[in-house]
Amino acid sequence: MLISIDWVKDFVNIPDMNPRELGDKFTMSTAEVEEVNVIGAHLEKITVAEVVEIEPHPNADKLRLVTFKVTENEKKKVVCGAPNVKVGMKTPYAPLGTTLPNGLLLEPKKIRGVVSEGMLCSESELGISEESAGIMELDGGAVVGETLLKLFNESKDILIDVDNKSLTHRPDLWGHYGIAREFSAIFENEFKVPYDENWADNLRKKCSGGTSPMGVEVRGESAAVGYYGLSVDGVEVGESPDWMKKRLLNVGLRPINNIVDISNYVMLELGHPLHIFDRDRIKGPNVIIHPLEKEETFVTLDEVERKLIPGDTVISDETGPLVLAGIMGGLSSGVEENTTKIFLEVANWKPAKVRRTSTRLGLRTESSQRYEKSLDSFLMERTLLRTLDLVLELCPKAKVV
Repeated sequence: MLISIDWVKDFVNIPDMNPRELGDKFTMSTAEVEEVNVIGAHLEKITVAEVVEIEPHPNADKLRLVTFKVTENEKKKVVCGAPNVKVGMKTPYAPLGTTLPNGLLLEPKKIRGVVSEGMLCSESELGISEESAGIMELDGGAVVGETLLKLFNESKDILIDVDNKSLTHRPDLWGHYGIAREFSAIFENEFKVPYDENWADNLRKKCSGGTSPMGVEVRGESAAVGYYGLSVDGVEVGESPDWMKKRLLNVGLRPINNIVDISNYVMLELGHPLHIFDRDRIKGPNVIIHPLEKEETFVTLDEVERKLIPGDTVISDETGPLVLAGIMGGLSSGVEENTTKIFLEVANWKPAKVRRTSTRLGLRTESSQRYEKSLDSFLMERTLLRTLDLVLELCPKAKVV
């Protein structure tokens, strides 16, 4: 499991120290850290350069010698094959000794007989995009010599990769909030508690208190332990803010849209999974929690058709299953670009039943791994309110109904 120290710092102050030493402290006190990486370190070494001269390469028709300013008084020269390089262009420059995100270490070497003093970088070489047709062109207002860390308003982040097996007995550590509490104990620093009773009361006041447009019905001997639901209207689906996308990317999740990203963000922060429905796609007045009575096929969000058997717990509407409880939502219930009404679901499920279904299907998800650990039902409301908190922040026109 990847943990972002930048995220952890929302809840506890961590002293500046060598990243490897930080990982060792967590290993010795709590759980084994398999690897420690620093994200954004390369951006601190890469600076803005301005091209001032382009010459043909004496030994290669498709290469050119590019001279550029790295400060107002210092120039360097590299061998460059980018088709879009031009005089006056501002572009990222990686000096010798820089390690790029793809693992390439820039070392002194001759290219067709000419020494290159580093590299002018493309977006793909910087890890910004998967493909690029040439070097990256920066805004003309970029200051020569400024680091990309400052130009992009980025910050470095330490990522610690914690061995999942060592956390099997600690469901409280399957989110950044719980990890922060552990670091608070390690360093004897104050643990910040933003999600206190005052915070909860302020969010409860935003709930109408009237009759909900969506009801919940439980049938039979299901895997359900607890269930919270909340309906919100006026949602606008769009791109998540950069801070949220960056944190999700750093810990290995691809941003999708603001609503889906909120569900993943809260799970990774508080350790309790949740699901967000497009309410217009739910047929009937209720969602129904029940064990299946017969075999059914069910298409999950990953677009795979799966065979469910009697006893598997699902959440259904009047037309059939919408969610495979504790494991993954269905393709027919997910949030889309035109979604305006949502139903927030925070549930808790019997760990043995989730584990049995997940193992049989060969489908272990971020959700199922957490539910298998026996989560605390008393923390469900906090998870629901934190989800509402972010929905209202990213969709200012939204309101609880």
